[in-house]
Amino acid sequence: IVTCGINLYQFLGLIDKSIQQVKESYKSEPQRLQRSIAAELNTRYREVQTLAQDAAFRVDDTTKLTTTLIKYASLHPNYDLIVFVNSKGEFVASNTRSSAGTIATAALSDFKFGDTQWFKATMDEKFTEDRQTGLTGTFVEDAHWDPLLETAFHKPQFGNGFSAIVKDYKGQVLGVLSTRSNFKWVDDHFKIAYQ
Repeated sequence: IVTCGINLYQFLGLIDKSIQQVKESYKSEPQRLQRSIAAELNTRYREVQTLAQDAAFRVDDTTKLTTTLIKYASLHPNYDLIVFVNSKGEFVASNTRSSAGTIATAALSDFKFGDTQWFKATMDEKFTEDRQTGLTGTFVEDAHWDPLLETAFHKPQFGNGFSAIVKDYKGQVLGVLSTRSNFKWVDDHFKIAYQ
């Protein structure tokens, strides 16, 4: 009976230890998820500024620019749409296809970019910033039903955009570059974290 009591005591101790380990694992998983999404957000924040530095924006050749944007979209499959709008809010170029499908570029030509919050905020240099971490120079939209993605793909899309100013070699503003993604990129982080 004493041996059974000791074994039962040890068994209950193991169960309690296992329960504590599971609880700790569930506490740390959201933190890992938060860090993972923050790292992706940081990358996208900086990436749009890097793309805006490409020499293709400084040459008056929309065919070359479109080819460049198609290349970027293929290298970065999370971007459904990469669009360049001049400083007057007029469509200049975009990728014509992405992992999300074929883009209706003709419909984008009629889109009222100059009326959008992201275009106005970027042109006014009202960026989404965190100077403590060095994040400055990009306007980030909250997730929303994106009318631009809907126009590009002819179906409602929930997503967000990252937008940055494009300047010429003299520092004159040429327009705004915006990378648009459906919200699958956040879903993917949840799937990885909770598989």
